[in-house]
Amino acid sequence: MRGCEKPKLVNCDSDKVISAVKKLRKFTTKQKSSSHITLLDEITKKKFTLIQRKKSKPIKQGLMKDFVKKYLVEALGLTEEEIYKYLWC
Repeated sequence: MRGCEKPKLVNCDSDKVISAVKKLRKFTTKQKSSSHITLLDEITKKKFTLIQRKKSKPIKQGLMKDFVKKYLVEALGLTEEEIYKYLWC
């Protein structure tokens, strides 16, 4: 992480998020619709769906915090330090 601070996760678009998580582990992405993207962890087979309101707008901050805390940290066992090396938005 950069110092002791965490990113605010307010300006994350789906391309940034997908790029960051693919650097962490092997993920498969599936575009269900123009706004729904499902990420599947190849190791654990656990899924998470990201919802982006429009392609030009960022993903909501609450959804990003849930994605990091509940999916990447709790479900997949990654650390916040690992995650925030790549996901900084």
